[in-house]
Amino acid sequence: MRIFQLLFVSIFCMLVIIGCASVRKQRGFNDVQNIVESRTGLDVYWNQGTPEDAAVQKTILSLLNNKLTADQALQIALLNNPSLQAKYEELGITQADLVQAGLPSNPSFAASFLVPDDDGKTNTEFSVEQNILDIVLLPLRKKVASERFEQTKLLVGDAVLKFAAEVRAEYYNLQGQQQMFSLQQRFVQAAEAAFDLAEVQYKAGNSSPLDLADHKVDFHEANLMLIQSEAELQVDRERLRHMLSLSESHGNWQIRDDLPELPQTEVPLEGLDSLAVSNRLDLAAAQREVEVFKRALSLAKLGVIPSVSVGVETEREPDGARVTGPTLSLDIPLFDRGQAAKGRIEAQLSQSLKRLQAKEMDVRSEVRLLKGKLRVARKSVEYYRDNIIPIYQEKVELAQKEYNFMLRGVYHLIQDKQNEIKARLNYITALKDYWITRSELERAAGRKLHRNEGGK
Repeated sequence: MRIFQLLFVSIFCMLVIIGCASVRKQRGFNDVQNIVESRTGLDVYWNQGTPEDAAVQKTILSLLNNKLTADQALQIALLNNPSLQAKYEELGITQADLVQAGLPSNPSFAASFLVPDDDGKTNTEFSVEQNILDIVLLPLRKKVASERFEQTKLLVGDAVLKFAAEVRAEYYNLQGQQQMFSLQQRFVQAAEAAFDLAEVQYKAGNSSPLDLADHKVDFHEANLMLIQSEAELQVDRERLRHMLSLSESHGNWQIRDDLPELPQTEVPLEGLDSLAVSNRLDLAAAQREVEVFKRALSLAKLGVIPSVSVGVETEREPDGARVTGPTLSLDIPLFDRGQAAKGRIEAQLSQSLKRLQAKEMDVRSEVRLLKGKLRVARKSVEYYRDNIIPIYQEKVELAQKEYNFMLRGVYHLIQDKQNEIKARLNYITALKDYWITRSELERAAGRKLHRNEGGK
């Protein structure tokens, strides 16, 4: 009896110690920080209402003092976006689940007071009981929750990297739109000059009403395109502002004027799909999910073991004598032997394996498509830069010479300049598509691409 009591006290003390476990909300965030920093070179921050929050805001304000580069805009978004802050809370949720998985069920206490009809002494009875099977299974439950926590860290990191790619794409989109708007202003100026000249010639009797109408239509159509371009510019600016979570109090923030020029050499693209498979966080998270269900299946297979509870009961008899002894209770697995739970987890495990296989195929296909798209985008930019734009520049120079020698009219010179501007607009569109596609390819590959990567 004494041995049993000591054993029960020991178990009780162990449960009390385990019960002291607490939820550390930021646990796991350091891993997310390391993931993002290694793949983007930038920092992330989880706003926790601490003095460090003010320092982060000062960093943001200092970045806004100059025209933002793509990396600087992305850094602001990573520090300031509330959607990311909400995503980080998933770490706190799964960390709480991990702590919960490591906690045994609470012991149960029971008491009864039986009063006899003949005014005799009251019969009192007390008992304390604990589910022993719950303690035995605790390490396995904790392993399942631990795998789920590791999966959450990967999913949060993947969400951050996807968001980063979206910010970069929006940045390049706005940058390209700024350049195109500037060129379209020049196009309108040329159309306006042609229209003004046509009016002068018409009033002088040197031009027909139809010629004047043609130039008037061209001017108004160019002006309408400029209005539409300005509206698109404002929409693109608001989209980037939203992603950076900037308010009116942040002033008239600006980004760099022009898109980066095409890199002289492209990163090697061969074998990039294999690199993506080894680097993609969503694939790693899918692999973790398989491990979660494998461990959960091991736990479910133990469901056939009946629940066993042991305890101590003490009772005072009517004559004043007290009796104390151990108690044992167990479920009889007559109907529910865990077969349904086991079958469900087996199906989930099979499903997760097939999803992992499909995800890997999707990743490889996505990378191959983006590689092809990047090659086409680069060739388009190079063709505009090396062939089309030089031709239009040469035409404008020749038209200027013929105009100077009075061999060609001013309208032809203006038209050639407008055609050159159109070619430059197409060049900027192609360059913008290149940088957006490159950011998408980096997201698909799971990290920034460098010249010594991808050619394995």
